[in-house]
Amino acid sequence: MCPIADRPVIESLLAEKDHMAEEISDLQRKIDLYEAYAQEYDYYAILNEMGDEDARRELTAQAPVEKTAQELRDEIVEQAKADVERLSNRYQRKNYCGTSVEFVVNHEKRTVVALLKGVNTGIVYTKGIAKATPDDCFNEHIGKAIALHRALGIELPDEYPNAPQPTEVRVGDVVAYRGVYKTTEYVTVVADDQPTGGGRAALTSMAVKHAKIIDDSRTEAI
Repeated sequence: MCPIADRPVIESLLAEKDHMAEEISDLQRKIDLYEAYAQEYDYYAILNEMGDEDARRELTAQAPVEKTAQELRDEIVEQAKADVERLSNRYQRKNYCGTSVEFVVNHEKRTVVALLKGVNTGIVYTKGIAKATPDDCFNEHIGKAIALHRALGIELPDEYPNAPQPTEVRVGDVVAYRGVYKTTEYVTVVADDQPTGGGRAALTSMAVKHAKIIDDSRTEAI
C-alpha cells in the first residue's frame, strides 16, 4: 500500500492520464475525419464535424474550385485572341513566314476564313475555314483561331472546337428569341440605359431573359 503522502501525486498522475487519453481520443477522431476527407472529398461536412477552425481554413484552402462553363469559355476566348495575334505575326511563324494573314468573317453564315497571302504578290497560298454548327454559339475570336490553325496546318487545340456554350448574356451579345407571332427574332443586347428597338434589346428585358445566345463575339460597337 502506498504511503498517505503519495496519494496526491498518484491522483495527479491519474488525472493527467485521463486528460491524455481524452487528447489521444480527440486526435484519433481528427485522423479518422481526415481519412474520410481524403476518400470522400466531403469537405464541408467534415469541417462541421471537426469544429476546428484551423482545419477548416486548411481544408477550405485545399478544396478545388471548379470553374463555371462561362469562366472556361471566357478563358478560351482570351487564349484564342492571343493565339491569333501571335500566329498572325509572320516573324513568329515557322510556316508561311512570307505571307500575311487576312480574315473573312461572316456572322450571318457563322463562318470565318483565314487567308494566307504572299506579302509582295497578294497570291493566296492557303486558307483555313471554321464554321459554327447550328447548335453552337458563334464566336469570331475562336473561329479565327480555328481557321488560322487550319490554314497553317498546325495542331488545333481541343478546347477551341469543344468550348462550352455561354451561359451569361452580356452587352454586345446577339441573341435569338421567340417573337409575338412565334417567329424567331434576333437582337443585339444593349445596356439598360441605351436606346432599344431596331434590332436592339435591353439586357434585363423579358426578350433577352428568355433568349438563346447565338453570337458572343462582341466585336461591334454598341
